Amino acid sequence: TAVPVVMDIGSVCSKVGVAGAEIVAPSHVFPTLMATNQGEVVLGNEAIENYSSLDWSCKYPVESGHPSSWDDLEEVYRFAFSKMQIDPSSHPVLATDSAYAPKGDREKLTELLFETFQVPLFYICFQPGLSLFASGEVTGTVLHLGGDLATTTVMYEGYPHANGRLDIAGNDLSAFMATLCKGDDSYRMYRQYCTGIKENFCMVAQDYEHEILNAQNVQDEYYKLPDGEVLRISAEDRIKCPEALFNPKLLGKETEGVHEMIHSSITKCDRDIIDDLYGNIVLSGGCSMFPGLPERLTKELKSTAISKEKVHVLAPPDRMWSSWRGGSILTSIPTMQNMWVTKAEYDENGPSFINHKCTFL
Repeated sequence: TAVPVVMDIGSVCSKVGVAGAEIVAPSHVFPTLMATNQGEVVLGNEAIENYSSLDWSCKYPVESGHPSSWDDLEEVYRFAFSKMQIDPSSHPVLATDSAYAPKGDREKLTELLFETFQVPLFYICFQPGLSLFASGEVTGTVLHLGGDLATTTVMYEGYPHANGRLDIAGNDLSAFMATLCKGDDSYRMYRQYCTGIKENFCMVAQDYEHEILNAQNVQDEYYKLPDGEVLRISAEDRIKCPEALFNPKLLGKETEGVHEMIHSSITKCDRDIIDDLYGNIVLSGGCSMFPGLPERLTKELKSTAISKEKVHVLAPPDRMWSSWRGGSILTSIPTMQNMWVTKAEYDENGPSFINHKCTFL
């Protein structure tokens, strides 16, 4: 059997590639976007190029960690295997899924990989568990900030103990940035540009009220669109956009912030492991890359934790694809050889067997 491949198909971005202990990044990263026009179908960056066109119908095959269309998801997998130039029937495949994926989704994906793509071996892991594993730990709390969801997953010795979920993440912040920059509902037209503006210019304030007051003394930034229009990005907007992670009321949402979600998840667990969970809080996902986020999160959590000195937030530099990296490491350890679900096991037990065997991470 050939070398394993890891498939991290996210709501906004997919990370795929051949696995290995020394391979630090996926070989292919592409938008999880499909565009159709009179029977023609394109995916990835080519779909992004047609996103603003009225002639093309665009859709995301994965929404909030859940496949919106299994036929479309099959096309994403086919596209990914083509990008990697591999025959999936020769390679073990490790796939990731959302912490909130129902068991039925795992079973359907197992069926797709074994029946349609004829993979010889398959395994599936939660994205947060793999991010924790990539950091070298199996106990801790993962804050995953993706495109559609913000989730917390509390892991103890490799097994999930508690979860939290907010429907606020990267897409919401990109839409918020579009509103701040344009002052109107231009999100569809400017989505890819507002995502770039958010990622390149925004930062998390350590003292929001103080920094907003001082923002008027900070020079504006400017971003030129391909059509020549120039957007002004004020210092206030650059701070206000990611602040919504801590104060969702900025988006008109009455819900807890990410720091409160972490605290709520940890306090669901046994008292004797709480210090361990506060002591290893791992950030993951593309929306976790804001400068200042680890420091602000540390500050907020120290105000709620029982043992303030125990709070430690880890922000790995490769956290935008740490789920993929964790999967790559996992496939290279010797014990993984007994963890794979084989085609024979699938044929004998059916797709539900995946939920009996794939329990670690």
